[in-house]
Amino acid sequence: MSVSVVLGLAAPIEAQSPKAASADTMLRSALEDYKDKHIDRGLATLLAIPPDKLDVAVRELARAEFRARRFDLVEVAAIALTESAATNIGGADGLWQRRRLLGLEVGLNLFASGDTSPVLRAWGLAADALGESLRDFVSLQPLLADLRGVFKHDAEILLASGSLYETMARETNAVGWRGPDLAPLRIQGRSNPAGFGPMLGQPLNAPDRTGCLKRARDFYREALAAAPSMPEARLRLARVLHQLGDLSGATAALDALPLVGLPDEMAYLAHLFRADVEEDLGHSDKARAAYLAAMEWRAQAPFVGLAALLRSSGDARGSLAVTERLFHDAPDVDPWWSYLKGQGWHLVERLDAASAAIR
Repeated sequence: MSVSVVLGLAAPIEAQSPKAASADTMLRSALEDYKDKHIDRGLATLLAIPPDKLDVAVRELARAEFRARRFDLVEVAAIALTESAATNIGGADGLWQRRRLLGLEVGLNLFASGDTSPVLRAWGLAADALGESLRDFVSLQPLLADLRGVFKHDAEILLASGSLYETMARETNAVGWRGPDLAPLRIQGRSNPAGFGPMLGQPLNAPDRTGCLKRARDFYREALAAAPSMPEARLRLARVLHQLGDLSGATAALDALPLVGLPDEMAYLAHLFRADVEEDLGHSDKARAAYLAAMEWRAQAPFVGLAALLRSSGDARGSLAVTERLFHDAPDVDPWWSYLKGQGWHLVERLDAASAAIR
């Protein structure tokens, strides 16, 4: 049965003029297209709804569906809003963040209403990958907590949780900033559990770097207990252990990471992290070899690292030669920058998975 029949739509959006179509009708038509796998058309309709009217229409639809104990259409709304935000990440008008937060609001209330569908898991992982800044990652904390509560021992969710805290750990000087104002999150009267306050615009001090790193370490270990062959969890565990000062643990994690068959970005990062660890262990020759291995990917970081290593070793001429190569051999894009944004490098595949999971 089509969504238009279930919801009692009088006519499909194509039969109405754009001026005559209300935001509510356009929203329902967009979601119907999503459910019928006409993603591009649904996305175009959603993006055509004025932001203020979209906010109202989404919340009214969610309230109505929750009262009827129906979750399917609200799940689609969460996915569609998240995907629409991804079309303009970082846009100066801020509309992408507005749609991201609205999707997050809807999804969190699905959890609060008792929804446990696998669709919600697919959406949650996509929403997590959309984070860009410290504010974004703080706003994602309750989402990851909800995901862990419903989908226990899920390696991918545990990986995302560790990545969230690892990313937050690098922001140590942001004292006094305020999280996004998500007061409307309580469509269903959602409670305000510990850790949820920063999302509601309360002052938030800088994250405790060591505490965040330890939480990341623990989540990565849990992910590996659930899926021992998960390479990204092992790679990230090595990095976090190094940052915590556990050089032997970082070395062991890297030793256990098979390079054969790794995606190029992760193989590159494994060499880069190895170089960093060996340098801190005082193994200059091993660090140099690892930097040279990483330089096969023609990214920026190993050139900079090797140049600094050579200079600190007294080889100023060699350092200069490597620096000159940086400007000729290294491209503008370095996987290291993607790594620093948590699970963002999985955004496209996770959006695709969320769309495919729609019932």
